[in-house]
Amino acid sequence: MNTPFLNPDPNQKNLAVGQSARRTGWRYLFLLFFILAAGSAGTLYVQFRAGSPQQVTQESKTLESGHEAQSHRIGFDTTDELSEWVIHHFKEGAQAKLMRDESNDIIMDVVSSDDASLILTKAPTAISQHPRFKWDWRVLEFPKGKDNKKFGAWHESDYGARVYVVFEGLTDATSETIVYIWDEHFPPGTFTGMPFFPHIKLFVIQNAPAGEWHREVREVYADYETLFGKKPKKNIRAVGMMTDTNDTHTTAHAQYKHLSIVISQSASEENKNEKPSKWKILGWTEGFKTGWAKSAEWVAASGEALLKKLKIKR
Repeated sequence: MNTPFLNPDPNQKNLAVGQSARRTGWRYLFLLFFILAAGSAGTLYVQFRAGSPQQVTQESKTLESGHEAQSHRIGFDTTDELSEWVIHHFKEGAQAKLMRDESNDIIMDVVSSDDASLILTKAPTAISQHPRFKWDWRVLEFPKGKDNKKFGAWHESDYGARVYVVFEGLTDATSETIVYIWDEHFPPGTFTGMPFFPHIKLFVIQNAPAGEWHREVREVYADYETLFGKKPKKNIRAVGMMTDTNDTHTTAHAQYKHLSIVISQSASEENKNEKPSKWKILGWTEGFKTGWAKSAEWVAASGEALLKKLKIKR
C-alpha cells in the first residue's frame, strides 16, 4: 500500500526537515538569550566604567626632592572626625578614638584586646600619578606570645600597627591591598601574602621598639611592583589602619597621625588628561535591564549568523 508515511513525497520531507531545523534553531537562540541575560545582569551589578576619581585637595608643599607637590591630608582636624571613617569589625571590637597627644596633635588612638578592627576612609587617587603615602605612627604595646618562626603565620598574624592601602575592587575583602607592618621581630623588607588572602600583601617597614613616633614615606607604585611582581593598573580607593590581637588573644596599643597622600606636580601635569577608572554600583534592577539589552543585541547578531549558516529563512 502506498501511503505518505511509507513513501513520503520528497518535497514534503524537505519541508518537514526545514521546519524542524527552524524550530530547533530558535529554541537554542531563546535559551542562549536568557542565559546571557542572566549572566550579564550579574556581571553588570558592578559595572566598570571610565571616569575621574575625586581630585585630591591641593595644598602647595615641597617634597624632600625639592619638587612642588599636591598633598591630600587624611589626618584629623577635630576630635569629631571619626564619623568620616568606617570600622570593619572582624572580631568585636578594638577601641578607636581621636584624641590629642603630648604635642597637641590630633591622633587616632587604637587599643586592641583579643580583637581586630580595620578602620578605613576613602582616599581616591590615580596610581599613574605615582603617589607618596606619608604618616606618623608609634606602638605603645606589641602583641605578646608569638613564636616568630614564620612571618605571616595564620595562628599569630597580629601586629603592633598596620597601615592599609586598598586598591579598587569589588569589595574591601577582595581588593588588592598593601598592608604596611610595624613588627618588633622581623626586619624591614620582609613580606608575604596574608593567610588565605594572597591578594593582600603584608609588608614589614618598621621594627623599632615601642615608645617613639616614626615617620614613614612610601612610594606606593614601587611598593606594589615589589610585592605583586607587576605594574599596578587600578587606582587607590581607600587607606586605613589596624592594631589587632585576635590570634594571640593578648593586648596591643598604637597611635597614628599626619596621614597624607602626596603627588608631585610633574606627575599631576602629565596625567591631568587621564581618566582613571572607578566602580559604579548599579543595583540589580538597572543591572538586569542593562544586561538584558546587551544580551539582546548580541543574540540578534548571533542569530542572524546562525540562520545564515543553517540556510534558514525567517
